[in-house]
Amino acid sequence: LVGVVLNGSRAQTGAGGGTATTLHQCLLKNAEREQLAEEDAVFCRKCKEHRQCWKSIEMWNLPSQLIIHLKRFGRDRIDGPLTKIDTPVEFSVDLDLRAYLAQPDMDASYELYGVVNHHGSLGGGHYTANVFVTSTSDDGEGPTPPGGEWFNFNDSRASQASVEDLDHRAGYILFYRRRAKRRL
Repeated sequence: LVGVVLNGSRAQTGAGGGTATTLHQCLLKNAEREQLAEEDAVFCRKCKEHRQCWKSIEMWNLPSQLIIHLKRFGRDRIDGPLTKIDTPVEFSVDLDLRAYLAQPDMDASYELYGVVNHHGSLGGGHYTANVFVTSTSDDGEGPTPPGGEWFNFNDSRASQASVEDLDHRAGYILFYRRRAKRRL
């Protein structure tokens, strides 16, 4: 599971959601090196003092199933009200994670197979899902077998959909499956 903070909130993007960002921009922001706060200082045995440290997030191993949670609720200020971030996030069916690996010598190709959407506001909303449905013989490992179709699930209704129907403004949780496990 990768939690990704969206780069923008209502104040930065405007009440209508503003300009789109990409999933790759979100992942790059998530991987940025950042200095920890003073209260998170680490004691250095060498100099016998507490030191502020830096942290960064790198991927060392890749799972067969990757879940990306787009954090669509946030604050403009630390003491500000919690708001919904409805900035569109452009994500594609194909995802290559090699740029985010500590050792980018493995195949890091993923394909999208599901999206959970949140429609509404902070005070109330509605969840729907778009899912790529395959045959019952598909065990979820490796490449998707041919013949699958996209569907939209909305409460008790299911309807056929397409990749073009994916809602980039409401996408909240993205489900990817690894295409293969081979060395480059």
